[in-house]
Amino acid sequence: MPTWTYEARSPDGTLVKGVLQGPTRQSALAELDRRSLAPVRVHESMPRQGRISSATLATTLRQLGDLLRAGVPLLRALRLLGRGKAHANLSTIWSEVADAVADGTPLASAMAQHPGVFRDVHTAMVRAGEQGGFLEDVLGRLGELLESQAALRAKVVGSLIYPAMLIVTGLGAIIYALVAFVPKFEPFFDRIEVPVATELLLGISHAFLSTWPALLLLLAALLGGVLVARRRPGARRWLHVQATRIPLLKQLLAEIALARMAQVLGSLLHNGVGLLQALAISRDTAGHPALAAAMERAYGDVQGGRRLSDSLGESKALPEDVIEMIDVAETANTMPSVLANIADVARRRVEHRLHLLLRLLEPMLLLFVAGMVVFIFAALVVPMMRMSSSLQ
Repeated sequence: MPTWTYEARSPDGTLVKGVLQGPTRQSALAELDRRSLAPVRVHESMPRQGRISSATLATTLRQLGDLLRAGVPLLRALRLLGRGKAHANLSTIWSEVADAVADGTPLASAMAQHPGVFRDVHTAMVRAGEQGGFLEDVLGRLGELLESQAALRAKVVGSLIYPAMLIVTGLGAIIYALVAFVPKFEPFFDRIEVPVATELLLGISHAFLSTWPALLLLLAALLGGVLVARRRPGARRWLHVQATRIPLLKQLLAEIALARMAQVLGSLLHNGVGLLQALAISRDTAGHPALAAAMERAYGDVQGGRRLSDSLGESKALPEDVIEMIDVAETANTMPSVLANIADVARRRVEHRLHLLLRLLEPMLLLFVAGMVVFIFAALVVPMMRMSSSLQ
């Protein structure tokens, strides 16, 4: 539905700015009239572009919690966030949330109207905070949750930057040698017998020079296919399954999923969300096929009266020490704190595995690049040395 940005005058003459949704401009004008606002300017908003980062969303949620804790009314606090200048897209969304709240919609329901920004875990925590009367604390803890997840994601991505640069630089140097360097030596080899390595190098260079447009199109199609597949749940699930079959990535991805699931589940339980609803939400945020299936099964088992630890233990998707900790937590009724501890332990394991993976990956990449350079050098120099010795 189109979004309309308006400037209007209230009955006391105050200039009011905001956004509202409606199928036509006439419907937007009618809505302003219903609110006793005299329109000054009404125009359709352009579609929002760009992705709102978790860190940015965490900051605004903390701001909202601080405003409510300081005694600012909810609607006024939302209007303040809607007038923010740091991130125009997010400010527009907060304005729309404020309009919905002004119409009597609960905050969680108003946030749920923007699923691209506020996920189920966010709205579930806010709904529990509204019902329990501790919304300020929930918003602060939700900001901490988002910041923690953003920090883990940044650590993983940051650790992979150097290996990615090695791959790009190495492949770039090899491709440049095959395209611009190797062909210059070919006339010298027409009159002599060259070794197999040189023939192989010249053949690779010829093949690359003759097929590089097709290879470029194939690479672009592959990258485009991956980007499109990531937006489709079925294809994204298939990519996750394939990634978990890679030996070096299997345990790392499992630890990342465990950290995310434990943190989300613990945060939901800590904020008053029921176990069944918390399991359903954390299942969707797991991001790991085996763990998501285990959570799906646990949801049905707990609904039927079974203990969570018994169901997760049968799935074999979690380490035995984690199952033991969940078992003790169920008995002692300390699930939120124990799950937070599990998430911290899993994050430390992720950092350790990333360190080991990089220590293994970096020398392998360096050896690969060095080996290719030595191969090219030897394939070019050995025939020239033979030619020089025969002339002498």
